[in-house]
Amino acid sequence: MNIKIKRFKFDFIVYLVLGILLVAFGIVIFPFVTELGRDILKIVTAIFLIIYLITFLLPKLMHKRNSLILAFHIIEFVVVALIALGNILSQFKIINVSGVSQTIGLTLFMRGLSELVISYCATDKKKKFVFFILDVVILTLGVYLFAKPLISDETALIILGILFILVGGLGIYLSIRFWDKKSKKEVESK
Repeated sequence: MNIKIKRFKFDFIVYLVLGILLVAFGIVIFPFVTELGRDILKIVTAIFLIIYLITFLLPKLMHKRNSLILAFHIIEFVVVALIALGNILSQFKIINVSGVSQTIGLTLFMRGLSELVISYCATDKKKKFVFFILDVVILTLGVYLFAKPLISDETALIILGILFILVGGLGIYLSIRFWDKKSKKEVESK
């Protein structure tokens, strides 16, 4: 099957603009440049939590199961939704939510706890012992991240800033490369 994607006439301009914007955004979110990066990190964390809620937990709530399992899924959904809401509201200084590592730790703790309860309540014993060990590891990692964060918010911002700069630099490189091909084709056609 040959599928051809119709390309935009000025791809190189799109890559160039996006690359410049990503590099500028990467520089802005560095913690030693502006304080804006901390707010952006909390919003990005909240967006990822909302995506997790919609794509992973919401379908689990829709399946009819044991009432205890459903109760734990509902509790997990509510706690993760409150964490995401707290990350968003911390921008307005209403609720103070701690760092991104502790947020991820609490989310992993809730995921591991609910999966452990599900594996305990599973009467058909479909879950293998490997999954039980994996659930215990997720629970333990969540507690560890919550109690002793591995990375600070500043480190996460530096990593995120470097990633944005690298992706933006790749966009700029691709725009220059496409620009050279377009100019060579125009010269050859004349």
